[in-house]
Amino acid sequence: MKSPILLYDGYCALCNFFVKLILRFNTKQNIYFAPLDSSIAKTIITNFRVDPSIDSVIYFDGKACFTYHSAVFEIIKSLSFPFRLFLVFKLLPNSINKRLYQLIAKKRYKLFGKYESCPIPDPKNRFRFLN
Repeated sequence: MKSPILLYDGYCALCNFFVKLILRFNTKQNIYFAPLDSSIAKTIITNFRVDPSIDSVIYFDGKACFTYHSAVFEIIKSLSFPFRLFLVFKLLPNSINKRLYQLIAKKRYKLFGKYESCPIPDPKNRFRFLN
C-alpha cells in the first residue's frame, strides 16, 4: 500500500481546498489521497482501529493514523514555507487544538459548502488519488 495517505471528506469544500493546497505545496509529491468513503479508507480505518465515527481527516503514514489536529500538523510538516509556520500552533495544548479542529469540522459545510459529488482530480495529479 502506498503511503502516506490523506483520507478526507470528498464532498467537503474545505477538505478539497486543503487537498489542492497539498497538491501544490507538497513539492516531493509523496502524499496520496483517498476519500473517507473509499475502500482503501475503510481498510485503513479497520486495520488501524480508527473510530469510524470520527469526523476528521485521517493521515496514514504507513505505520500509524493521525486524526484531528494531529493529522493536520503531520501534513504541514510535508509542505514548503510559509505553511510550516503554522506548526507554531503545536505549542498550544492538545485540548485547545482538538476543540478548535472539531468546531471547524462541525461547521465546515455551513461555512465552506458541500459538493454534490466528489470532484474529479486534475489529470496530472490523478495518480495520487486512490480508491
